Amino acid sequence: CSSDLITAYQGEHDGRMPAKLAFTLWSSEAMRHLGVVEGQILRAMGLRPVWDQGGRVTAIEIIPAAELGRPRIDAVLQITSVYRDQFDGYMRLLADAIDRLAMLDEPGNAIAANSRLLATDLVKSGMEPAAARRAATLRLFSNEPGDYGSGLPGAVLDSTDWEDEGKLAQSFLTRLQYGYGAEQWGVKLDGANLFARQLSGVEAAVLSRSSKLHGILSTDHPFEYLGGLSLAVRHLDGTSPSLYVADLRNPQARITGAASFLADELRTRYQNPHWIRAMKAEGYAGTLEMLNVVNNLFGWQVTDPGTVRADQWQAMHDTYVMDRRELGLNEWFKASNPTAQMQLVERMVEAIRKGYWDASAQTRAELAQRWQELAALTGAPATAALTRDFIEVMATGFGLETGTAGTGAVNADAASVQGQVMQQVQPDDQSGEPPPWRRWVGLALLAALLAAGAARQRRLNDATI
Repeated sequence: CSSDLITAYQGEHDGRMPAKLAFTLWSSEAMRHLGVVEGQILRAMGLRPVWDQGGRVTAIEIIPAAELGRPRIDAVLQITSVYRDQFDGYMRLLADAIDRLAMLDEPGNAIAANSRLLATDLVKSGMEPAAARRAATLRLFSNEPGDYGSGLPGAVLDSTDWEDEGKLAQSFLTRLQYGYGAEQWGVKLDGANLFARQLSGVEAAVLSRSSKLHGILSTDHPFEYLGGLSLAVRHLDGTSPSLYVADLRNPQARITGAASFLADELRTRYQNPHWIRAMKAEGYAGTLEMLNVVNNLFGWQVTDPGTVRADQWQAMHDTYVMDRRELGLNEWFKASNPTAQMQLVERMVEAIRKGYWDASAQTRAELAQRWQELAALTGAPATAALTRDFIEVMATGFGLETGTAGTGAVNADAASVQGQVMQQVQPDDQSGEPPPWRRWVGLALLAALLAAGAARQRRLNDATI
């Protein structure tokens, strides 16, 4: 699988070898694939494990350059907090081997060359030379000891709170800047972000998937970490690295580009009528699964724009908003959880508003139409003002002004749009009904309970990888 990774990179870069890679290591993945990705890292750097008679790794030794037969590849490792807690012994063995590589003077040793350059820069910034040399060898980074998660998923989805992706990248780099070495554990530099310094120059990043239950859209962790690495490198260097998934779900392991993996998952699962019908059978829970998929697609769009195509957004719109497959989704959402579909529509609107998806005039009108229908049902209590305003612009911009009856014709500046005309829905006679304020209080209480439940679930999720 290690040679496949190098071959995949060379195939996309005119046969050129990568000089620096990044890997994201998860505890749950390591326990399922039994160290395949760890093996990729060792092979890239030119290292190999030493086993005792009981099958335990007791040391990591350097493969001689003549035996390796190619230049060593530098590697930066982003470690999840649970991995840090469970595999600290292996991390110390690997860090010790990297320390030795950093001192090995030989041609083609990128680890040593990069460490010397960084140490020199740190000395120039005022660090004592011995401390600079020790810091420059660190390649394993995670949260501060005792801290979990990156905070990136929530920040990405709070898309009206930022317009510059650099804010997200900086937060990711700050939260995960703590270095872990053989003798240095959970350290960070004053006045410099060592994680950022080491990530600069990364040409490709790798995540593993070893379970058929989860892909890279079923949870937010893949875009949080692999996407987060891409976001950070793009912020530092101006270009995104190539992203790969070590696909270990079948006995024949393979390396797949993240964009290709995502496309297959969208087509075979989330565009699949069988999966959609299964979610419909789950009622309210099924609506949240569909919403999560769209949110996670947006997460990939933000962190690594190259993984998501415009036609994929269009396919999600056609399936989950316009029900082109005629699966009765709008009626089902209305009965099970109309707020989920409204938030799904809002996520697509945000992709348009922020310039990620240049949707057609018809699609924009359809999204605005459906949102207004759902808002009439739910009251849209949690819609961000920027999103709501943009929806109003889409509605009026195509001659579909709220409260105006007509034939569906559009203004002269817009493309022709066919379909129903949006019009304001007047509330039914409330005589004999409870006062309106009671409904708003009830909605606010429900929203607070849902937010508390979501926060608790996110804390639990952060402690599983």
